[in-house]
Amino acid sequence: MELRQIRKRSLVERLVAEVRGQITAGRLAEGQQLPTEARMAAEFGVSRPLLREALAELRAEGFVETVNGRGTFVRHPSEADLADAFVRQLQLSADPELTADHLYEARQAIELCSAALAAERATPELIATLQRLLQAMEDSGGDAAAYTAADVGFHVTVARATENPLFPALLAPIATIIIRGMFSSHGHPDAVRLGIEAHRKVLAAIKRGQPEAARRAMAAHLRESRSIFPDRAIRSPRG
Repeated sequence: MELRQIRKRSLVERLVAEVRGQITAGRLAEGQQLPTEARMAAEFGVSRPLLREALAELRAEGFVETVNGRGTFVRHPSEADLADAFVRQLQLSADPELTADHLYEARQAIELCSAALAAERATPELIATLQRLLQAMEDSGGDAAAYTAADVGFHVTVARATENPLFPALLAPIATIIIRGMFSSHGHPDAVRLGIEAHRKVLAAIKRGQPEAARRAMAAHLRESRSIFPDRAIRSPRG
């Protein structure tokens, strides 16, 4: 039974990868209608139930959409679709359990460089956005949802300020995990105060145009954040 399940899973993954690859390569254009389930199953040499499972995954990833009574159509996933798909893949992965240390290692790799580049490249408009987000954090310390939205928005805006579109694209997928942990840690007595102070230092270095100071400020913030980030917040459903 287990071997059959593994083989089925492998076939679904291969089919998803094939259709996804055709979409990203442009062989299937956005808005194009896919063939019927019967025809696709015959072309790929799989059963219709297996094809439906693959199409369900592609829908979840944002690569196709099904319109009742009309059929299934190709679409290009949004950044949010890709982020959600990334998190789902982490949760379903057979790799070792994702930990808070894994998350913060990845954040350091992305965000320290982002902060330094932002200090060199941030436009007045993005600096003003960072200032507004910091103010929103200060104004909503008692509101976990509003505070978290402003906090994560600040980090994504720092990544955007690099003027390298890959940095926000790399950060966005793990934002869901960051948000989960921030909600869990919001009740820590020092979380809001420490967070606001740390963000002030990051913004000050960016405004002064000091890359190394911005890198150090972000590094100190992430170390501090890790110290109060609850390990339980990052456990996948498998755990």
